[in-house]
Amino acid sequence: MIDLESGRVSLLLLYGSVLDILASLEEKVDAWFMDGFTPSLNPEMGLANILVEIARLCRPNT
Repeated sequence: MIDLESGRVSLLLLYGSVLDILASLEEKVDAWFMDGFTPSLNPEMGLANILVEIARLCRPNT
């Protein structure tokens, strides 16, 4: 994890199977940038269970 702005912002980069990574996380998230939503390159990114995991990890108003 990389802390920026005197710790007010944290950047966490994760590599690997998206479902495995999301299922293992517990930290709540304020914003997401997920590269890889091109279905032809990464078909598992569009699965409903991926979106369920993302919703589980979101803070209110994310």
